[in-house]
Amino acid sequence: MPLHRSTLLAVFLALATASEARTQSPKVLIIGLDGVRADALREANTPAIDSLIATGAVSWRAFAGGALDAADPTHQATSSGPGWTSILTGVWKDKHGVVDNSFAGQNLANFPHMFAHIRAAKPNAVLASIVHWAPINVQLLAPFPGLADFTRQVVTDGAVAANARAYLSSADPDVMFVHFDDCDYAGHALGFSRGVPSYITAIEQTDVYIDGVLTEMRARPNFGSEDWLVLVTTDHGGNRTSHGGHTPSEREIWIVANGTEIENVEVPLGPGHTVIAHNVLHHLGIPVKPAWGLADAEPFGVARTTTSAPRPENNATQAPTRGMLRFMPGADVTQHNVYLGLTPTLTAAQLIGNTTGSEFDPGLLQPSMRYFWRVDTVTATSTQTGPVWSF
Repeated sequence: MPLHRSTLLAVFLALATASEARTQSPKVLIIGLDGVRADALREANTPAIDSLIATGAVSWRAFAGGALDAADPTHQATSSGPGWTSILTGVWKDKHGVVDNSFAGQNLANFPHMFAHIRAAKPNAVLASIVHWAPINVQLLAPFPGLADFTRQVVTDGAVAANARAYLSSADPDVMFVHFDDCDYAGHALGFSRGVPSYITAIEQTDVYIDGVLTEMRARPNFGSEDWLVLVTTDHGGNRTSHGGHTPSEREIWIVANGTEIENVEVPLGPGHTVIAHNVLHHLGIPVKPAWGLADAEPFGVARTTTSAPRPENNATQAPTRGMLRFMPGADVTQHNVYLGLTPTLTAAQLIGNTTGSEFDPGLLQPSMRYFWRVDTVTATSTQTGPVWSF
């Protein structure tokens, strides 16, 4: 039977749209806000960030500081040096070696800025970093010539925004990192709290700067043929007028992602802000190599048919004997089947239950035992086997 003319037109338009998506140039804008607590960001009037959340993914319970357990090698201070290094390398301090703002003991030659992975895979990529806090460029990029095509360190957030807008309008970056610092200054001055007006005002002013940068990005002459991923996050929260410790207000942060491949979803828990590097590499189509040691197995907010982001984290030690198993759901899920056992081979005998949510109570577990678990995604048409994790 011949296809109706309207059907042929619909097929043609669908194919044209798919072809256009494939030919769009992938680009990434990473925006960093220094020292912004999640609860304060939600309190502030931030229409630019809100617009990204409205059609993108957000986690209000992501985390800084690596593992909470001080004996864990990933445990690191909630300070700017370790924080921005983890964001830009995709690993915690057990690998990058940055423990404070002095950057003494750094191991960036072996676990470098994500620009190194991009440069190796895409030698002609245009990479830029515009920052208010100079050590980000001075320590992570300057010692490694050739990683960045454009770097600039300025002394006000207004200058950061102006330089970012100018670069977007005059150059053709593939990845650009933009760092704002005034919120951290405001927190140190009078307090990192949603109840401190000057702290909220600093967040709102930064959102105005972000709006200008996003407007310039969307005004680019070739914007229609570009596929932009926008990522926004912070390096740490704050407690009173300081940070560096591991109170919830210092560790609990937020991540926002917006782009064509990003689901419109609120992620209930995690991940760490190390995930930013994985998102960038995924969007650029660069396969992640095991030797890079990235802390996160999956990019944030990207639709997956299988579950991800386990809590306890994979290979975690000193997990509690009583507590919820948590995970990021698979796509189009109707229920999750949860398996738990003492060997990595999990069969029907190890099925302990199912849930339509993103957590499951396994009951009381035995101490000093290595457990293996898996969560399969059941959809209307199939069951997707999840990865096997352990703790």
